[in-house]
Amino acid sequence: MPCFPNGPVEMVEPAALPACTLVIRTTGRRAHTLSQAIRSALRQDIPRVQIVVVEDGGRAAESLVKGLAGEAAQNLVYLSIPAAGRSQAANAGLAAATGDFIGFLDDDDMLLPGHCQALAGALMAAPDAPAAFAGWYEVGRDAEFSDVPSAAAQDWRPGSRRPFSRPALLLANLFPIQAVLFRRAAALQVGGFSPELEALEDWDFWLRLSQIGMFVSVDTTTSLCRVAQDAVEAAQRAMDHASARRKILARYADAEFTMQGSEVQTLHNDLAARLEEFFTSGALAGALWRGVLRNFRR
Repeated sequence: MPCFPNGPVEMVEPAALPACTLVIRTTGRRAHTLSQAIRSALRQDIPRVQIVVVEDGGRAAESLVKGLAGEAAQNLVYLSIPAAGRSQAANAGLAAATGDFIGFLDDDDMLLPGHCQALAGALMAAPDAPAAFAGWYEVGRDAEFSDVPSAAAQDWRPGSRRPFSRPALLLANLFPIQAVLFRRAAALQVGGFSPELEALEDWDFWLRLSQIGMFVSVDTTTSLCRVAQDAVEAAQRAMDHASARRKILARYADAEFTMQGSEVQTLHNDLAARLEEFFTSGALAGALWRGVLRNFRR
């Protein structure tokens, strides 16, 4: 039984799991981290896993992927498409996927061993759920690894995980893309990713999937996500996200969402906990002090 950072997780026997596909999008500019992302996918402990690497413009990653394919027992597929953006690359990966369950992995992120087994098992246990998600760790963009991690390091920072509800998901993207495994049939039902979005395309996709049913949460941490450290990169990312957020919220301004009473209670409890943390952590005092300084400087 794999032991994750949050403790042991009951696993379905790998032989009993449906086939899974992991899609990795790349532009071919990060060969080192792409290699690690692929190797982390190859180390998943399930017998039927397909890995699809989609290069968005060019063929810079082709030799790397085909070299790893020669070493792999799993089905490793390379696709090159004309430069079309993140959503179109995602849809190309979906079209090539053969697994019943599908996950995505950016070319600078990694999965821990047992990721697919934990999430696929959760989907099998919740047949009405379109997707399952687990916790994740965040490290700086420049974090170096000599090999694909097999367990979490003490200095990794847990991602900010929040309880799932559809009202909460409408307010914010609750998880990075590599933390989720979803049903292929559900993805086809909602039409895949929106081609006009170049950021937060996963959030828009989760919103549409959530109208099929509730996501199921796995109480463990199974992946690693690199986050921006450079101020310029972080600022550009914030601008891209703000633009995409406006498009997404405009799309759902008049939408009707069906939700359960328990989801409203979940959102209420989450907001209450965050307000309590805000009032007791010193953040309130800091905010008040900044307000005093702004008024003083006028």
